[in-house]
Amino acid sequence: MSVAQSEFIAELTHKIPELRPLLDSHMADNGGELLHHAFLGEVALWLAGLYSRAGHSHEALLLANRVVTFLEEAFIRGDESVRELIAVSFVENLPSTGELGASMRKLLGPALEEVFRRVNW
Repeated sequence: MSVAQSEFIAELTHKIPELRPLLDSHMADNGGELLHHAFLGEVALWLAGLYSRAGHSHEALLLANRVVTFLEEAFIRGDESVRELIAVSFVENLPSTGELGASMRKLLGPALEEVFRRVNW
């Protein structure tokens, strides 16, 4: 368990409080333990679902953009363990072309878009 990853998850859920119920559910399902990779994978699936179910409502787009912007910035400034966490557990869990929610990929900044291209090549 990386201290940097724990701090990243704490900052993510602090700055994006809409993720707090997802974290609470994750912790309850895992005996009070935070599984960094599993949780960030859940964030990717939650975000894709929100984006596709909301019909691209203004509020859903704003929330999706806040999450992706935070992750882009964290990827750029984070240490290797945080970058790996975001790449493997968030980006790799995003919907591919043709899947429900795939259009949310347009929200990715240049760093995460590059990761997406590499893992989906």
